[in-house]
Amino acid sequence: MAEYTQVWDMEAIDERREEDQATLKDGWTRLQSRAESSSFGTSSSRSGSDDMQFNNAQGLGSDRRVAVRPGEVYETPKRGPGFTDLPQPVRRRQYEAIRPAPKDLPQRPPPIFDQIEVHISVTPEDEERAVREKGYWVRMLQKKGLLDAGSSSPTVRKELSAASTKSRGSPFRSGYLVNRLLSQISDWRTVFTVLRDLEPLFDHINISTAMHRLAKVSYRSKVPLAVVQEHPMYPHLLAVLLKKITVGKMRARQLANTLWAFGKLGHDAEDLVDALLYQLQRTHIVTWQEQEISNVVWAMATLSRSDERMLDRMARDALRRGMSAFVPQAVSNMVWGFAVLEYNNNAFMLAVAEYFVMDLSHFATQAVSNILWGCAVLNFYDQDMFNAAALEIQHRIASFNDQEISNSLLAFAKMEHVDVSLLRAFEQDITRPQRLREFTSQALSNMAWSFATLRWYPETVLGAISTELHRRTDYLSVQEISVSVWAMAKLGYHPGRSLADFGRRIEELVPEFNSQACANTLWGLSVLQATQLPCFQLLIDRLGGSNVDKVEVLMLHQLFQSLMLARLEARRQNMADPIRTIPDHIYALIRRVWKETVKHTLSSRFHIDVSKVLRELNVAHDFEYVTEDGLFSLDIALRGPRGPVAIEVDGPYHFTLNTRQPLGSTLIRRRLLHALGWTVLSVPFYDYYRLGTVAAKMQYLTQMLRKVDIVVEVDELLQEREEAAAGAESLGSLELPQGRPSPSDGPTRQDDIAGPNFPAQPTRARQQERASAVPRNMQRAGTAPRSAADVSSLARRPGPASVRSQGPVARNPLSRPQTRAAAAVSEQQPALTAAGRPLHIAQAVRESRAAVAVAEPAAESSQEEDDIGSRTGAGSSALAYVLKS
Repeated sequence: MAEYTQVWDMEAIDERREEDQATLKDGWTRLQSRAESSSFGTSSSRSGSDDMQFNNAQGLGSDRRVAVRPGEVYETPKRGPGFTDLPQPVRRRQYEAIRPAPKDLPQRPPPIFDQIEVHISVTPEDEERAVREKGYWVRMLQKKGLLDAGSSSPTVRKELSAASTKSRGSPFRSGYLVNRLLSQISDWRTVFTVLRDLEPLFDHINISTAMHRLAKVSYRSKVPLAVVQEHPMYPHLLAVLLKKITVGKMRARQLANTLWAFGKLGHDAEDLVDALLYQLQRTHIVTWQEQEISNVVWAMATLSRSDERMLDRMARDALRRGMSAFVPQAVSNMVWGFAVLEYNNNAFMLAVAEYFVMDLSHFATQAVSNILWGCAVLNFYDQDMFNAAALEIQHRIASFNDQEISNSLLAFAKMEHVDVSLLRAFEQDITRPQRLREFTSQALSNMAWSFATLRWYPETVLGAISTELHRRTDYLSVQEISVSVWAMAKLGYHPGRSLADFGRRIEELVPEFNSQACANTLWGLSVLQATQLPCFQLLIDRLGGSNVDKVEVLMLHQLFQSLMLARLEARRQNMADPIRTIPDHIYALIRRVWKETVKHTLSSRFHIDVSKVLRELNVAHDFEYVTEDGLFSLDIALRGPRGPVAIEVDGPYHFTLNTRQPLGSTLIRRRLLHALGWTVLSVPFYDYYRLGTVAAKMQYLTQMLRKVDIVVEVDELLQEREEAAAGAESLGSLELPQGRPSPSDGPTRQDDIAGPNFPAQPTRARQQERASAVPRNMQRAGTAPRSAADVSSLARRPGPASVRSQGPVARNPLSRPQTRAAAAVSEQQPALTAAGRPLHIAQAVRESRAAVAVAEPAAESSQEEDDIGSRTGAGSSALAYVLKS
């Protein structure tokens, strides 16, 4: 290229640009950036290096499909739907005089349908006649002068081809006519009539259009796949399609549309789908449009065709293009498809999250729910993404349908993301008149499960959900009824008489229950005091013949609780052992998993503080006592006049978030302990956290102990504390260090988030100092029980538990794994003192068993039975028989 040092005048450049736009009609791209800044005023000696740097910056490498001619520059178009990041050639030469084109250049010929008057319109009457009359489409096109009337087979008139060639246009292909017909079809049967009459005119584009139109029209008409497959022309359509695919002329668009059609029809034609995927792998993915990528991902997910190599290609190409190149629906389809195929690409999901937050207002409600659902399935969590989604759903919740509300709520529950405003908005929307009638049974059961998982008690809608599910009892599936029963039990809600009808439906579906569904339903029935229903024993028998290895650990824990409670209640009524049909190896597995959990029970600051106040009250007790059979770890155990007493220190995780009702897991634990001979007392966090001073806590615990006839002279103890405090004050006060507390002083788990004035946990050195000294009040009692500080100082995990959302949004507080010293067996436990003599808890349990055997069975009910009895209208008496090892 010749070099010039002349500096061009900007006015001359503008005039030349206007002249070029008016004269250059032979395929050169119009000059778009010629009048930019002052780049044309620089010296021409830099032009070669600038071109080289610009071309290299595009990163084309081996993917460059168009050769760079001397002096030409590649320019990248703006991003947007339908655009790619591949640079496109622009025909201009920098700093080089452009030769003017001849004035008499011919105009670009218009499309062939503009040259030749082709007016084809299809009416419903035409479609009905085509179904009845063979050869109807041929006769119609012959009357319009588009087909040769003298030919035995459909043939385009020679005059049309000659006219198109003479006008320097593209040849008049017969496929134009076929596509014009197929694009106007509204009846799925008409697709077969077009193939029947005009098959000689079909090319690879027409057969793809026919499949696409067949799938689209049949889906709109809600025609089942079986009806479509029964049509005599459907096998012939597939045979013609296979021939066109094997020829190899189909491009990415036809391949993607055909694959999408099979997905929409729900027909996995193995040979055809394999051939389509093989041809797609042979094409260059850089030639695909964005919609084709999303259609292929969606179709593969719908047909359950997982190809990790191909999914990697599409994910990487989508990242290269950028999420802004895709329309929101395409992004939603890709996320949904990746979730169904269990393909997790973290880089792709991060790009989706960023684009989702930036352009959320342009996403349809279905796209929002599908993306959230996909994130939950892929276990991908982004706090900003879920916060933005919560706000957007609240603004547009009236536009969400039943499936979208169910999927969105399910995603928040699986990711443990609690947004109080969003949950209240869901409740308010569901309470609209006739709103629940729009929900499917699966959506209703999923909503109940989500509320229970988030520990949110929907007071305004839970009864309505239960009523609506009861109305559809005869149509509930295994998953729907098992999930619904589990959710009601989790929230401590009893459905009343509806439970008996649910039980009858369970009896009908027992052969279809898997081990996971059996575990869920058995636990739910146990919490709801329905172990006497016939379906309970049928589920136990079904569980004995299933594979429990696939059951989650949490479900194994709940299953063991159910079996224990069923055995205890059966013995109380002198009935046969209900778990006799469970094989020994299954019961041994469940028992072993439960005991391992007991050994690794977590300890909390709340728990330690209660133990500390009890020591201040001179109440002898054992910290984290493990029962003689090793099946239970009690927070605090002590001896009372009426037998052993278990004090349960219940943090926030034992109650619902909004109503503070005991959860099903708390209720069934209390029932089991009461049945084993323990008197259960509960110290709820919402009462204890309000007590700001040690004196107030001592008064609170004293009143609680009086319920089990344990009398403590708290006034004398408080007076001694005041005298000791006055003496210490006379000695002067030490200056304490200022500043923020150490992270190690924070709560050890979410259950222990301290309320106002909750004391911080002592440091490691202070704990060791306290452990080495025997408290004065314990010296009076004649024993030194194991200190709670000793247990907590062995191995604590510093720092507060992770809270995903901040401000008004908070993550569902679940416990995190934390190392704690394993509880000792009963013979290694420190002795308790009562009436001046040492006593082990095991001995107390044996004495309680003997007393219970003599006493009337109508014993005093536990606290949990009062709770559930107030909601169900009836509460059973406490179990008085103990489980024999």
